[in-house]
Amino acid sequence: MHVLKKFSPKEQEFIVNNGILLLKQCKLFNTITINQDENAELKIQKNKNNKLLSEMEQIEDKLNEKREKEIREIKNKYDIEVNRLEGALKRKDRSIENIEERTINKKDRENVEIKGMYETRIEDLGKIIEKKDKMIENIANNFDISIKTALNSKNEELNEFKSLLKDKENEIIRIKQIHESNNKGKMLESEVLNECINYNNKTNNIWKIIDTSKLAHKGDIQFLHKYAGKKFLIDLKNYSSSVQKIEIEKIKSDILNKDNDVDGGILISTNKISGKIDWEEEDIENKKLIYISHFKISDVGMIFRELNRLIDITKIKLEENNKEDLINHNVESYKKIKKMIIELNSEIKSKKELHKKLSGDDIELYIQNNSKKKINYDKIENGYKKEGRRSKFYSKYKNENGENVIKYFGSEKRKEIWDGELKKNKIGV
Repeated sequence: MHVLKKFSPKEQEFIVNNGILLLKQCKLFNTITINQDENAELKIQKNKNNKLLSEMEQIEDKLNEKREKEIREIKNKYDIEVNRLEGALKRKDRSIENIEERTINKKDRENVEIKGMYETRIEDLGKIIEKKDKMIENIANNFDISIKTALNSKNEELNEFKSLLKDKENEIIRIKQIHESNNKGKMLESEVLNECINYNNKTNNIWKIIDTSKLAHKGDIQFLHKYAGKKFLIDLKNYSSSVQKIEIEKIKSDILNKDNDVDGGILISTNKISGKIDWEEEDIENKKLIYISHFKISDVGMIFRELNRLIDITKIKLEENNKEDLINHNVESYKKIKKMIIELNSEIKSKKELHKKLSGDDIELYIQNNSKKKINYDKIENGYKKEGRRSKFYSKYKNENGENVIKYFGSEKRKEIWDGELKKNKIGV
């Protein structure tokens, strides 16, 4: 055994295996008849061989025992690792279940809030109607020929409140539609996000675009300029009706939120934004808020034009270590934009030729002749006292005090009824 210790386990195994093979050959050799002297010498050799065989068998047993021990240790490590992975998998499954449960709870809370808003508005409208009904009842009890004109005025006021009620009902319907159109809004957010990423890549990738649609009070997308360090948030609305004042107040609050640390924002709607023209700009505490109505996915370039305008690149303070990079980026961006302009001019030319072929007219004149003219309210109200909310239905007349009055109506039918009453009472329209 001490002779084998100086060899490695593999070498020991080789020596033992070859010794066993030699021993078997020796045993075979001992079966041959030889003389007595040689037999005595062979017996001595046989004893040595038997002793060597015994030692080799002991070594083989130890090697087998060592292999079995190593196999058991590897198996134990494998079992421990399997148990660890199974435990981690169970913890991950529990985490996913917790996230799903929190998402469901959030949606339930939102549904409860919307239902509460709906019930509160209905209750307020009921009180208004009840109050006006009592006013009409009091007037009816004291009705007299001498107050006929006043009664007509109250009837008109009732009509105004009915119109208000109708507006409120429409607003309630709009709130429900907003809630029901969440999925449609998410589809728009995803589509605009992808288009913005593609457009940014085409214009040299100077904006870092962050998807914040799943975060509360962060807008749907945030844009960070890589060189100016300025950040803006964008909120997208895909409602079937106009975006109301409450949504405008929300984005203002998000822009002014110190945690967001943004320099301004853009509110984009596929429909109209209440009280705003198609493009409008507003200052809120030295920060810019842009309103864009009637947005189409093909107008994604408009978003970047507004962002670049807000950045005001001439005011960027450049450091020497990034000035060269910005110049290179600017040149590459210019080349790409110029290529896009060439392609757009080619498409515009194609559209003009197609319109000329189909109608025989110039497309620019066609658009100009068919565009809707906006009402200049300041001009038509000049010298008149205004009554009601502005609309395209209105009447001008002199009241009993001789004042010039312009009165607006919610529909053409209501305007005609009013005009009829004025003629009946011989008041000039």
